[in-house]
Amino acid sequence: MSKNFAEHCERNKQPILDQLAIHFKSSRRVLEIGSGTGQHAVFFAENLPHLIWHTSDTHKNHDSINAWITESQLKNIAPPVTLKIGRDSWPDVNADAVFTANTTHIMQPEEVQQMMTLVALNLPEMVFSASMDRCWWMGITPVKAIGNLIRKSGLRDLAAFVQSKS
Repeated sequence: MSKNFAEHCERNKQPILDQLAIHFKSSRRVLEIGSGTGQHAVFFAENLPHLIWHTSDTHKNHDSINAWITESQLKNIAPPVTLKIGRDSWPDVNADAVFTANTTHIMQPEEVQQMMTLVALNLPEMVFSASMDRCWWMGITPVKAIGNLIRKSGLRDLAAFVQSKS
């Protein structure tokens, strides 16, 4: 298995963990959308042992994610499921929280919109990170969003959009 490494994941893992420790303290099962190399998943699962961390990404990243998971020997992290927003169905992992980082800037605006809708429709509560330096969003129904994520998706009022889709 090929274990990939991304320097930006190494740089931003601690500030993200600091926020996840606050916002995920009552969560139990997290779906990470776009697990990439697998670095974040292993770091967060190791440091938040009360969580079951579910990884997901396109199939091309599964080898690296699996390599990180195998090396870690952690019991609270699940192998990746295939998830490409706009193509694949929402994974059946019974998640009560979602995390994503370093994803929305490489997605098309309609994919960002689809992802936000899927998150809002599938979770009662969520914490979402588009990018540590750009946007932190925490929603408790009705969903509220801030920052660049809304501008990128073209939405002015995410709560109204989500309600119209449900």
